[in-house]
Amino acid sequence: MCGSLALEACGFPLLNEPNDIDMEVLDSPEMREFLTNVSLSSDDDKLHYHNDEDNRIDIIWRGVKMNIWLVKEFDSKQIWSEHIRYSTIEHVLKYKLQYGRKKDLEFLSNAISKITSYLNSGNEHIKKS
Repeated sequence: MCGSLALEACGFPLLNEPNDIDMEVLDSPEMREFLTNVSLSSDDDKLHYHNDEDNRIDIIWRGVKMNIWLVKEFDSKQIWSEHIRYSTIEHVLKYKLQYGRKKDLEFLSNAISKITSYLNSGNEHIKKS
């Protein structure tokens, strides 16, 4: 898992409910065939390939929107919880920044503001030098 669900699993405060599931899978001909078969049983009956640079497939299956990123290898730092592998906060934030989508940049800006508010509100006990 990557994206907002990974952030939530790692304890990062979300500002909005996720509206999809982002996941990474190892790219292979077998995986692409499997995803094609899943797509054939999906709600919208087709795969949505983005460009080759993204290497991403979007599927709506049983009412759930899934963004599936085909990767050559998994990031070496991951967190396991209940048999699910989650990307780290650093990994997710790095890719949100890299994509440069407006919604991701707004998310990052809001997250920074929230973290800064924690720092500002929790400093009363620190002695000023």
